[in-house]
Amino acid sequence: MDDGGTQALMTTFYDNLRQGQGKGNALRQAQIALITEDRQVLEANQRGFTQEFRGPLPNLPNTYSHPYYWSSFILSGNSL
Repeated sequence: MDDGGTQALMTTFYDNLRQGQGKGNALRQAQIALITEDRQVLEANQRGFTQEFRGPLPNLPNTYSHPYYWSSFILSGNSL
């Protein structure tokens, strides 16, 4: 898995949860944001990496729309 794609997806997922979305919808909306190349999500991810790393930034892709970045995440358990 790609760290940048995971960070973008999970940051958006938890932002959606904080806004009161259910878990299933929060994940779905996060995946859609990556698929549709939502600039707000990608730019927030770039800012997150800038704050996290003290050295040169890793080479982050301009898009995370490919299923490689978002398709492996699923919800499981009884409290969906």
